[in-house]
Amino acid sequence: SHPAIAASLAVCLLSLTGVPPLAGFWGKLVVLAGALEVDPAASGVGVTRFWLIALAVLGVLNAAVGAAYYLRVIAVIYFRLPLAELRAEGGRACRAVALVCALAVVGIGLASGPLWNASRDAARSVTTAQGPSHGSTTHQDGRTGPSVQLVGSADLRPGR
Repeated sequence: SHPAIAASLAVCLLSLTGVPPLAGFWGKLVVLAGALEVDPAASGVGVTRFWLIALAVLGVLNAAVGAAYYLRVIAVIYFRLPLAELRAEGGRACRAVALVCALAVVGIGLASGPLWNASRDAARSVTTAQGPSHGSTTHQDGRTGPSVQLVGSADLRPGR
């Protein structure tokens, strides 16, 4: 009965499911690939490779369970008749916000390459400023804290 809201909700749920090229797909890909890419011996994380692989497998299984839930909600939205007459609350502002969010999910998914490059460059500038050491370092502004070091070099940009 409200097609624009239904479509916006469906786009956001598909993103949470991890459907490419939406933003949620790239988020899941980066997190799961990062878990598989870490070299525990070099990074000092204190876990074995087995546990990182186990966490990645659990992440994939969790994504599958979530996909079943999200797809069921989409099916209810589009394929079930409403049990009662629905009255839209909130007016045009709520519809506009829902549409903007859906467009942002699609836009971020399609523009993931430049966003990925910018975040990778920012992370590299942090590690370059702090040096390759592990543990606590003194930052440029005089405060102390943990140093960060990138491990691996997977290029997850689309088309690469």
